[in-house]
Amino acid sequence: MSDIRRFPSFLEVKHFGRFLKGDMANIKKVEDVDPVIAALNLVMQRQAAQQGWRFGRNRYFFNDDNKARIGPRVWALMGFYSSVRPGNKVPFVNINICMSAFYEPGKLAEALRTFLMGSFEAIPREFMREVKVSTRYLGYKRVMTIQRVVSSSASRQTFNCQEFGGLISVKDYFLKSASQFVSIFLTTVSDYLY
Repeated sequence: MSDIRRFPSFLEVKHFGRFLKGDMANIKKVEDVDPVIAALNLVMQRQAAQQGWRFGRNRYFFNDDNKARIGPRVWALMGFYSSVRPGNKVPFVNINICMSAFYEPGKLAEALRTFLMGSFEAIPREFMREVKVSTRYLGYKRVMTIQRVVSSSASRQTFNCQEFGGLISVKDYFLKSASQFVSIFLTTVSDYLY
């Protein structure tokens, strides 16, 4: 196969073959080689993307029998990451196993309660540090990262929002920005901090 289909043109694999052999004459790495490597990476990750889920850049995890409970509502899942690299006359495939912790899906308030009951007075700030959460109150799934946990409630915590003309509370922001606010459960995080 000499070409890989890429809309609206073809990727020329012959430059990649010459690059692997060390023939660098008239080859632009960014234009001729990198797109072929990116396409090979997509081919390598196709099955993993269909059977598992992507976490990070090239890491895929699977909810199978190889998971272990490591805490209340926290699981360690096995996965792998892979990449195609140019080698000496042949492309190399780099495959490594990895493991990462995942929280069980559920409401944030319930997760904090479970964490406090299962931990020995640990601070929830560390539990929630850089956790990715998904919301659906806008009618579509949106994934965000928790930046920090504060000790004030949603009605007392404010931030600057140009969309609504300056300082606004978290509660008011959700009330004004989401018509489907009924399903949102805003909790006083300070009740769970200490």
